[in-house]
Amino acid sequence: MFYKFIYYLGKLFTEKIFTYLQALNVLYSVIPSFLTFKIFNRAVFRVFVRQLYFTTVESLSIVFAAALIVGGVVVNYILELLISLNSYGRIGEFIVTSVFYELSPLIVTIIMLVRSSTAVISELSVMRFHGEIDTLFFFDISIEDYVYLPRILAFFISSIVLNFYFIIVSLIGGYLFLGFFHEINYENYIYQIVNFLSFSDIFFTFLKSGIFGLILISISIQKGMSVSRSITEIPINLINGMMSIIIAILIVDSLFYLL
Repeated sequence: MFYKFIYYLGKLFTEKIFTYLQALNVLYSVIPSFLTFKIFNRAVFRVFVRQLYFTTVESLSIVFAAALIVGGVVVNYILELLISLNSYGRIGEFIVTSVFYELSPLIVTIIMLVRSSTAVISELSVMRFHGEIDTLFFFDISIEDYVYLPRILAFFISSIVLNFYFIIVSLIGGYLFLGFFHEINYENYIYQIVNFLSFSDIFFTFLKSGIFGLILISISIQKGMSVSRSITEIPINLINGMMSIIIAILIVDSLFYLL
């Protein structure tokens, strides 16, 4: 039993490492296409706009609801706690740390994972299963240009935009809760946040969200393209892809604590 457990852990570890290496190779393979501005090719640009619309625009309502609820509740409890501890002057520090560094990147990533990453894995798996990818190879159409590049750029941009949107809405939602329950005026609330907020906070927030977006799409592409001709592999790859993404996000999120 013990040896089987060790074997299972070793197999799981090697599979994850292989997945992450292939995902990194996906990102590396699109660098020449990005540097030569292949995104402005008409066919590639259409895929980019379609993916950007699906990932960003159609997610705005979900992100809005999540940001309004989470932001309001978290900011309200932070203020209530700090007032009880006579540390009202640290409200900006706690809001920036919780919303900018943790809540926004993680919640937006979860929304994109459930809504968009699963769609990409399923879409590419179906394309692979029906031979559409083989057709691209047959007509000498670069999959790096047509398949990888537009989706990677769309996810990277979407992750940053949705994080910015989440932060703005969550701060507004937080203010609404603060105004009703604690009678804090708008100027004082904004001053507490702006007074603590620095360029490094904004930079690391969007750096983190951009990296999370690249993790989502690179692993999604890797899992979608790894399907063979068996349709039963699609749901299996979908589950494995989600698990691989979650593990990678947790690892990267832990590494950011060292920065």
